[in-house]
Amino acid sequence: ISMTPQMSRILVDLFSKMADNSRKVADSAELSLLALAHSASVDVSYVSLLATKRVRSKEAKGGRTVRARLQFLENLCAEFGVDVAWKKIVDFAKVSKAFDHRDGSVRDAAKSLVMTLATIHGNDVFKSLEGDLAERQLRELQLGFQMVQ
Repeated sequence: ISMTPQMSRILVDLFSKMADNSRKVADSAELSLLALAHSASVDVSYVSLLATKRVRSKEAKGGRTVRARLQFLENLCAEFGVDVAWKKIVDFAKVSKAFDHRDGSVRDAAKSLVMTLATIHGNDVFKSLEGDLAERQLRELQLGFQMVQ
């Protein structure tokens, strides 16, 4: 899909608005991005590609931007299922240090995202985290997943 530079900028702006203090602004940005993911002119692969772009370190420290992205990615996966490239999403969570973030809500969002991905894609999701997570964290995730099943 060939995107115009303007459309790319609009999507990037919507991603930044998802971390806004105003719940109304954040929710509207997320709804807009989900609508664009459903559209033929943008589609889900392009939206997920932009959603997994590295978050600037200044924004990542506070946690709000990373948490908003993780929650959006979880919603995107829940809505589109196997059409979303899960490996890139797991890599985003790793690069963002979401599993070890000082903000507990970021860690919780990362765990929830992994659970959703594992529900859709199975045990391969957990295997992709081996070596990147502490053994205790990985066991916790797998146990939580088994309890949900």
